[in-house]
Amino acid sequence: MLNKNNEGKELLVPLTSPMHVPGKLHNVEHVLIDVGTGYYVKNENEDDKDFFKRKTDFFTKQTEKMQPALQEKHAMKQALMEMMSQKIQ
Repeated sequence: MLNKNNEGKELLVPLTSPMHVPGKLHNVEHVLIDVGTGYYVKNENEDDKDFFKRKTDFFTKQTEKMQPALQEKHAMKQALMEMMSQKIQ
């Protein structure tokens, strides 16, 4: 959470997807948000909370949608592993 108590704390700053560098949280009033394809938006803290809430809700819904398909794939994998095991013996 971005608040005055966290100012000055160390964190990892993403430069690219696999590469992060150490940094310190300097200004908790304004942050840069990566909105995709290399675009960043400077926002104030209250706007950020709403943005991240929407983003979190979106990912939660997507995860819930994927869960049944993942369970089905896992069951298919287990059945396939059992069939392969029986053929080997």
